[in-house]
Amino acid sequence: CDYIRINTENKITSGTEKALAEYIGKELNKIGIPNEIYSPDDIEGLTEKEDYLPGRNLKDRTNITGKISGKSGNKALMLAAHLDTMPIGNSDLWTVDATEGVIKDGKVWGRGACDDKYALATWFFIAKAMKELGIQPENDIYLTGYVDEEYGGGDGALACSVKYPCDCYVNMDCKNFEIWHCASGGQEQEIVISHITPLDSCQKVFDGLAIAKKLIAEFGERRKAELRVNPFYEGTIIPETALRFLKIGCGLNANDMHVGSIRFVYYTDKDYEHIQKEYQELYDAINKEIAHLDLKIEKVDYISRFFRYGSTPTSDENIKLLQEAGRKASGREIKACGSCLSDLSLFLANAHGPSFSFGIGRDFAEYGGAHQPDEYVECEKLVEYAKIMAQFVMDWDAK
Repeated sequence: CDYIRINTENKITSGTEKALAEYIGKELNKIGIPNEIYSPDDIEGLTEKEDYLPGRNLKDRTNITGKISGKSGNKALMLAAHLDTMPIGNSDLWTVDATEGVIKDGKVWGRGACDDKYALATWFFIAKAMKELGIQPENDIYLTGYVDEEYGGGDGALACSVKYPCDCYVNMDCKNFEIWHCASGGQEQEIVISHITPLDSCQKVFDGLAIAKKLIAEFGERRKAELRVNPFYEGTIIPETALRFLKIGCGLNANDMHVGSIRFVYYTDKDYEHIQKEYQELYDAINKEIAHLDLKIEKVDYISRFFRYGSTPTSDENIKLLQEAGRKASGREIKACGSCLSDLSLFLANAHGPSFSFGIGRDFAEYGGAHQPDEYVECEKLVEYAKIMAQFVMDWDAK
């Protein structure tokens, strides 16, 4: 609840994650865990990495990493979760105050409750319990809160994966007690179309957007089809959500009625070269189909990086250990499957050891789910999740 009360909305080119990082740092200091607050921009060589995304303005947007030092330090584990949240949006749609951090009806309510502040709280719960019980692990455990995950930012995840060499990374940004061992590729982008002359009505632009939407939907159907036959996505909702329209509009309060835009995100298991070819075919088709309306694509904005498809084998001993922890702690069978777009892609491509995600966030389309008004996490599930993660940490350290 304390974390929710510190507003960390992601505004793409600005954010206030530093306030939460500093708060967590003080709490770690109280229980005797040294920690470091650092900007991704401070990591030498980060801007030269293939996955670095420029233009995100990381001023006052800092990661925090605490370290529980092991007796031998022969290996290291990182538990990581993101500090930022989506914007609150229209507060009139909320039945609770989005930043009050209230507990009622067996749930914790507020922006970030299930994406992803429950995970930050969980690794703190584990660290605090270990300290109170006098448990010093045999190996090193790193506890990280990273910045700028929303809107495909990712430089925070990139920074911690590069800065701290570990033998295993658990990205605690996931849903429904699933292990995500496979990260989808994909990207968020916005296509802007315009009329060749000013207009006094946005009807033509509206018609052009309808044409563009149809062609983008065909692009999306190909993405859905490829994920339906990918065994890592069997039994998940990801294939049917592999294209999501995020914004469609034209005109601005009776201004700029000759301009419109359509924003979407998609998931894929294809590489960048394949998708780039389809992009060009898509843009050419849109321009051809809207030309009779005297419309054209004005520009294409790539809101996020292109996330690269990748995976950790389900046979990885760390994944097996987490699945066994689920059975021990609560009798839960934990499925390993593929993910939607997340920073797991960056850990897989840049971290020093095997990476996967595990969490209890809730789906985008659910009431109170990630990015929705009245976002919440169920207290009972949060406690179960903390037990499973604590069991995993103890078992990993003992192995």
